[in-house]
Amino acid sequence: MKSINKTIAGICRRLRHLIGLTREKVAEETGLNLHDIVRAETGEENFSLEKLRKLADYYGVSMETLLSGNPEDIFGRAPDGKAREESRAANARRAERAKEIGDIGEELSYRYEISRHMKAHSGFASEVDPSCAGRKRLGYDILSRELDGSALMIESKASRGPDKDDFHMSKREMERMREAMENGENYLVYHWRNAESENPRLEILTPSEVFKMYDISVETYYLRRS
Repeated sequence: MKSINKTIAGICRRLRHLIGLTREKVAEETGLNLHDIVRAETGEENFSLEKLRKLADYYGVSMETLLSGNPEDIFGRAPDGKAREESRAANARRAERAKEIGDIGEELSYRYEISRHMKAHSGFASEVDPSCAGRKRLGYDILSRELDGSALMIESKASRGPDKDDFHMSKREMERMREAMENGENYLVYHWRNAESENPRLEILTPSEVFKMYDISVETYYLRRS
């Protein structure tokens, strides 16, 4: 029983981390309480099958995998079709959550810019344009203005935890940020920590601060046949 509990705990933790969720968020979205999530992830005995089934459905994996599978199987490393299907479900869930937190960050940045201009009586609040996020080739999410009227490009990023510093930028976003820095254009990264909470915290970064404060690593390569 202990080995099964350990397997369940490992898979539950790995899936939650992969998708980028807090225990509180899993509890909220599954209808379980926080103690249930902690018990599942620490391998406590006597965790009910009904609650396990809720977690399996939520994470998009089978009960069989949750009870006896290898956590690595879920991420596409096993040869059978079921594991690959579960891997796709987990990755789809991760992408969905990434979009959710990204949308929250963009909305927070937009509201912040409106508020900033209204407080300064700059007259530019109506010119803040959040539609840039839908045009990926631009390399930024919001087009605003500095208080002196010059154009300001804003790339919005969001993290779930209060102490989570890392975030992702696309190749085009990195290119545009470098271009802005080299050309003397106004480009800022608005990074919202604890974005889903009632009190999100904003860190505003210039391109030079991003390159100075962060180690930039490439996690994914796109391979095109020559």
